[in-house]
Amino acid sequence: MRNICYYGTANLIITLENLMLILIIHQNSLTINYKIYQLFKKKSSLQRYGQIIRTDKNLLWDKFNSQGKLVAQSTLAIPETTLDFEAIISHPFLNKHEYDIVVHKFSCGGDEFTKITRLTAQTVDKLAELAHLAPQEQPADVALARCLLAHYPKAKHYACFNNAFHHTLSAHNQQLLLNDSSLKNYGCHGLEFLAISQRLSQLSDKKIAKGSWIVVYLENHESTLCGIKNHKSLSCSSSYLHQNLPSLNHNGAYDSRLGRSGQQNLEQTPAALGATITELVANETPPAQQWINCYTSAIANNVAAIANDLGGLNGIVFCGSLATSSPALRQQIIDKLAWLGCELANKANLENQVKLHKKTSPIQIFALIPEIEQAMLTQLMERL
Repeated sequence: MRNICYYGTANLIITLENLMLILIIHQNSLTINYKIYQLFKKKSSLQRYGQIIRTDKNLLWDKFNSQGKLVAQSTLAIPETTLDFEAIISHPFLNKHEYDIVVHKFSCGGDEFTKITRLTAQTVDKLAELAHLAPQEQPADVALARCLLAHYPKAKHYACFNNAFHHTLSAHNQQLLLNDSSLKNYGCHGLEFLAISQRLSQLSDKKIAKGSWIVVYLENHESTLCGIKNHKSLSCSSSYLHQNLPSLNHNGAYDSRLGRSGQQNLEQTPAALGATITELVANETPPAQQWINCYTSAIANNVAAIANDLGGLNGIVFCGSLATSSPALRQQIIDKLAWLGCELANKANLENQVKLHKKTSPIQIFALIPEIEQAMLTQLMERL
């Protein structure tokens, strides 16, 4: 919290009280993203942001101003063991600011943490005990949080949770195995899906925005569907422990309607074939197109199943780098859902526009890049 004085030409002194600088930061196995906001009288303004991309040998750091212009770059070496968060936090790109609030992302808060929470060392210890629920992500979330708590002891720290949006999952979608109620589906990518849910009212009228939507999140390495009704998550096809859908490194759990031949065609993953899903979409050879056909069929079958759970369907939102950049992939999925009335506008789809459906389509279709930081900032503002 700061008191800053600005002096005008007539020696007029304007005192700004409660001016705060907010750091919102989150990481996954591939990137670290952050945004820095200034908060004054409950109004926030983006100051700058950055992305740190992990390669085989280095961390590539891009820094942008509030208008999205690249203003600086840096390269950091990657240690042989674990990622050195201390070196990142101590870097001048981040360290030259004194933050009043730091907002963290955790992959899973279990059953206890279902909304934004004040973060202390004791809270981090509790979250560390939940690492088995998100073994690939939570340990790094915990390590980053501990570094930030130590580096900014005067700041107020808050935690947002990727599973929190899914605490409203229907009972049968929470249970992963019929004979084991202890194994629970906590969902994943909840902050992305929350950000999209918050955008729906801007894309459609309020009545339809509160209706039934399915978010199709596709990356080369992961495929997840989320069913949303009245801005609440009722279904999620993946968690940090399971994935029902195929992706780059595994074949998922396929619908039996694909048949034995489909299963045989999927014995090899794209990674095993030496290709990414993006490359297979563009590959016109029969084996590649066979795999893509089975892949899009699995997604379409699951969209239909979730629509049944939701009791109808008002719209589909594609997100994730694969879904938002591949018109051919979207077209194949929507073609398999034509019986629902889904219709893509060809020009909009080819140009990767936000609004993708025809005017005559009863099902609205969009492609969005969710702003996780905005969802975290909204949660913080509601908490404050």
